[in-house]
Amino acid sequence: MLPNVKPRILCVDDDADILEGFKQNLRRHFNLHLAHNANEALEKIKEKDFEVILTDMRMPGMDGAKFLQESRKIAPDAVRLLLTGQCDTESAISAVNDGQVFRFLTKPCNSKDLKEILDSAVTQHRLITAEKDLLQKTLKGSIKVLTDALAITSPLAFGRAKRLHKRVAQVARSMNLNDSWHVEISSMLIQLGAISIDEATLEKEYLGIELTDKEQAEIKKIPELTLKLLENIPRLERVVKLIDEVFHSGKTLKKEMSIPAQILMCALDIDELEMRGVETSLAISSLNSRENTYKNDIIEIFIRLFGNAEQMNKIKEIPAAAIKAGMIVAEDIYTRSGALLVTKGFEITESFAAKSKSFKKDFLKEPLRVIVLEDNNVSET
Repeated sequence: MLPNVKPRILCVDDDADILEGFKQNLRRHFNLHLAHNANEALEKIKEKDFEVILTDMRMPGMDGAKFLQESRKIAPDAVRLLLTGQCDTESAISAVNDGQVFRFLTKPCNSKDLKEILDSAVTQHRLITAEKDLLQKTLKGSIKVLTDALAITSPLAFGRAKRLHKRVAQVARSMNLNDSWHVEISSMLIQLGAISIDEATLEKEYLGIELTDKEQAEIKKIPELTLKLLENIPRLERVVKLIDEVFHSGKTLKKEMSIPAQILMCALDIDELEMRGVETSLAISSLNSRENTYKNDIIEIFIRLFGNAEQMNKIKEIPAAAIKAGMIVAEDIYTRSGALLVTKGFEITESFAAKSKSFKKDFLKEPLRVIVLEDNNVSET
């Protein structure tokens, strides 16, 4: 919180006199907002962020405990306080024990005690948000390190992870999936165990080419290594659980898997077929015709989002100098020496486009095949 900025407090009570008392006693210390009932308060919470929410227990329509439960869905980080009469003590204790409120106050509550409690609640909110911010930064940093390591050691697996992430993110958001972040992160990290696999072996696996016994043994290590690398990272418990579910999907009918697992597994299946030369719409349709396939609504979303993608895009052959951000790599890009630089499906970023300008002449095998949106203008070779 910025210095000299008053904490934003929402006070809810159906008694206008009590709200006026709050206003007179607290407005010098806090940025005070008032609501006369739960529904009015919920609308205010949707419009503004509040550090603390204070509500009376007994209100017509929705009582204070229920209101705080609903407010938690909208503003989970707000610290919740419940104001009760003596006869409501058991309900208030139950609310505290259920984790819905930080503290409850009994009526009457003098202004000095109320201010001290609100100050404590504001401090609690700062602790919550500071810890959350630290965890998010730590988590993002850990994920970046892992994906960077994958990009360096296995461009093939990294390219697939990028394709999966883009597709899974679109599907999860289209379905309004709660907490879609763990599905998206899982799609980025499920290829992580490939860092230990030789690129030639991995390419054979992706393309469906027969593997030797030794190569098969290496491929089988990917799930175990992936989970081992992730299991000790804080806040990735749900990611580990989801990836584990996908890795062991062979033991479960796909329709019985969780929705997030079905989304990720479906994206993997489609990508596998595409890498083996199957056109996207046909790949999705083939999944729909298989036994033990996915739930129809998931397949329908994949069809709606990606089934006709080829009609909206155009593949062009361009020189390396014509690379622009937003283009999609349609065919793996190799250096003249035969090293894989970028895999099919990679979306050209601003930084990569800028870096490509510094490549020496004949560094890459040209021309490059890319998918260009129809409104982009490039010079073909």
